[in-house]
Amino acid sequence: KLQDYLKQVGQRPSVWAANHNISPSIISRLLRGKTKPALLTARKIIDATNGLVSISDICNDANNQPE
Repeated sequence: KLQDYLKQVGQRPSVWAANHNISPSIISRLLRGKTKPALLTARKIIDATNGLVSISDICNDANNQPE
């Protein structure tokens, strides 16, 4: 999962997103389960994590909305 990856590399989501040309607000909403990323954003996440976060992980993060 992306949240686990960010903890592993020791970066705040907003800083990590900005460093990889991804909107910090999109990453924030994704991590809170409030949105599903566009295909281009998902590709950027996969590339930026060297494949450690997969498309399946991204979709699961987006579907895990708090009740």
